[in-house]
Amino acid sequence: PASAGACEDVEEHHQLRFSIDYEGTSCHLALAPGDSLYVGRTGICAVKLNDVGISTKHVKLTALRNSDGDHGLRLVAEDISRNGTLLRDPCPSESFGGSTTSAAGRQTRVMESKTPQELRDGEEIHLPARRPNPKAGDVKVHRLVVRLKRPCSPPQQQQQQQQ
Repeated sequence: PASAGACEDVEEHHQLRFSIDYEGTSCHLALAPGDSLYVGRTGICAVKLNDVGISTKHVKLTALRNSDGDHGLRLVAEDISRNGTLLRDPCPSESFGGSTTSAAGRQTRVMESKTPQELRDGEEIHLPARRPNPKAGDVKVHRLVVRLKRPCSPPQQQQQQQQ
């Protein structure tokens, strides 16, 4: 059976700050551009889920610089598991390829293996997408909600903004 996840709080400056909400717990995390962390079953994961249906490293989260030339950062997720991962959009208004729509009008899509996808505030990560032995009552799907926060400005930009 699955148990509640554990997380390690990270407090860093000048990074993409975000949190992952899971079963009443918020893991506050931060990543520098190009850095990654993992959601999975092993002790090196920032978000740990004690469940045999979850891979040791199930999802890789990476902070990347925006491609439009500004100094902002974005968070991307990559499914690196054997049992798959679903993403559920925070709003019912947008449509994505390969998705299905729930009764609430929110899109759910299967992440393509090893294909990074940008996450938005309020987006849900559902894992695993498939269970190896569903007949044995092994049916829990873990729902993690991504909460993006505004990244910190570098010190010189903060000083310039204050003047």
